Amino acid sequence: MGVSVAIAGNWRTVVGFPYNVSCRQGDGLRRQYARAAHLRAVIIADPHVRNIPQQEKQPMIRAFLFDMDGTLIDSEILWVEAVEMALRDRRIAVTREEALDIVYGISWDEIYEIIACRYPGVFEDMQAMYADLQPRFLALRDSHDVLIPGSIALLKRLSKDYPVAIVSGSFEKDVAHGVRLMGVEPYIRFFLSGDHYAPGKPNPACYRMAAERLGLPPDACLAFEDSEAGIRAAKDAGMYCVALARPDRPWQDVSRADWALEDLNDFTPEAYAQRQGDPGQM
Repeated sequence: MGVSVAIAGNWRTVVGFPYNVSCRQGDGLRRQYARAAHLRAVIIADPHVRNIPQQEKQPMIRAFLFDMDGTLIDSEILWVEAVEMALRDRRIAVTREEALDIVYGISWDEIYEIIACRYPGVFEDMQAMYADLQPRFLALRDSHDVLIPGSIALLKRLSKDYPVAIVSGSFEKDVAHGVRLMGVEPYIRFFLSGDHYAPGKPNPACYRMAAERLGLPPDACLAFEDSEAGIRAAKDAGMYCVALARPDRPWQDVSRADWALEDLNDFTPEAYAQRQGDPGQM
């Protein structure tokens, strides 16, 4: 079950743990799931060769979709810091590991749900939380180099031969600013933000919407993601997915991805098709 909350006048569905599960039980379930996921994790020995099960169906990729936060822009870790600051300003002691557990690879709906569950009354609603966190995030972003060069280079390269779009869970104004910051507006067909669809990742609604806008079936699209939630969204939509698994960022379960790379600049459609067993399909 979920609950609907009003965000800037729009109703969105919060997806996460059932509300008949206590905060303590919910945290326990999250830890159990993380441990189980860790056992399923892909052991990476070489950035170009990954032991990830191949799809039985061979790819005919006709479009590419990019997540933004953590995939194109190294912004997710800054949201973690923003949450830390907001909670500490309210005299709530929080460790980096706790903040990572709240934020990293998790949709905004679930972030609010977790905070409201663990720290009742800290934020009146989602809109109040975002209004508090965004200025903190902007100050951090302006003092850091947040671009991920290899990912941006890949987006620009692919756009020469394929339709490319961005599918993000962030709010529209943050995605629009990110597009300008990366200088990729001429290279993408469109972007989707969390304001455009519901529920958020890991629900596949965002990727299904993107495929519909491109006029393509989901299995003609490949998504680039950095988080477990994003990978789940892409795969459950029926798309192929390549994970960005950087060793200097918090661990995510990428075992459902079709390929995992430490730098997306190492990706080529030809190498991916060959990896999947048919080099002539792209």
